[in-house]
Amino acid sequence: MAIPSILGLHLRMGAMAFLASLICQVAAGAAERDPRDSAAPDKVPEPMRNIIAFEKAGTMPSKHYKIAYVTECVTNAYCEARMKGLEEAAKKYGFEFKTFDSNFNPQAQLKDVQNAVQQGFDGYLFGPTADAPACKMWKDYMVPTKKPVVSIDLSMCGDIDYTPGLAATVSIQRQPYYDIHVERAFAAACGDGKPCKGVSLSGFAGSDLFTRWEMAIDKGLKKFPNVQIVSRREAKFDPRLARQITQDALQAHPDLNFVVCHDDNMSLGVAAAIKAAGLVPGKDVKIYSMGATPTAFKA
Repeated sequence: MAIPSILGLHLRMGAMAFLASLICQVAAGAAERDPRDSAAPDKVPEPMRNIIAFEKAGTMPSKHYKIAYVTECVTNAYCEARMKGLEEAAKKYGFEFKTFDSNFNPQAQLKDVQNAVQQGFDGYLFGPTADAPACKMWKDYMVPTKKPVVSIDLSMCGDIDYTPGLAATVSIQRQPYYDIHVERAFAAACGDGKPCKGVSLSGFAGSDLFTRWEMAIDKGLKKFPNVQIVSRREAKFDPRLARQITQDALQAHPDLNFVVCHDDNMSLGVAAAIKAAGLVPGKDVKIYSMGATPTAFKA
């Protein structure tokens, strides 16, 4: 993918700067490689090499850019970390940004996109709430501005990752990412073929994060027919809600084998519920989650 302009490169680097640490944390916690994973670490694509070279050069743009950060979230731990990274990138590369937060609501994001376009930014960092609605927003409102748009986290327009026409895409949240995670959790907890009971805790319903998670659970259940998901709930990335759901599941199913979470932050609530039931997290009831937060690594 050729670099279209200094601004395009600048935006790409901004996107990379605030997501690189998250991607590296996830990679550090991964198990053995899976053929569905992306390219091997020693085969760095040319666009990534260009980004790394740009960062090392330390070149500052001659113009002060104003960027719209049109995001699906800002309040959970993952999104807070991403915001912190963006703030650091803005300081390092000398741009300012304004945040438009839809809180995982596609209708709210449509209004955010319309407002951002009317305010005339130099470029956009776009975190889609859902594939099809976000694709239409991008085509109808952002493309006509002829300003660079970098998508983050979720893909759109039916594409697996990059959508042609974007300045770049930075993502770890492809469908295979979820499929591998759930499959490994099921295999680790229930790989002996015996009847196995679990709980699935997802993020916000209505977002593609939720949709992809649910698809991964469905695929896992087909591959492991001995697994029974006794509680499959929207936990909204909230550790308190995750704790309550897990407590309810344990009361109804004291022989529960595992809980698989969409987010490490929710797993804190899961662990608390297991302890409250007089059980040992990780031994009596196994916990699997994604995110690779410092707390999760320590656990």
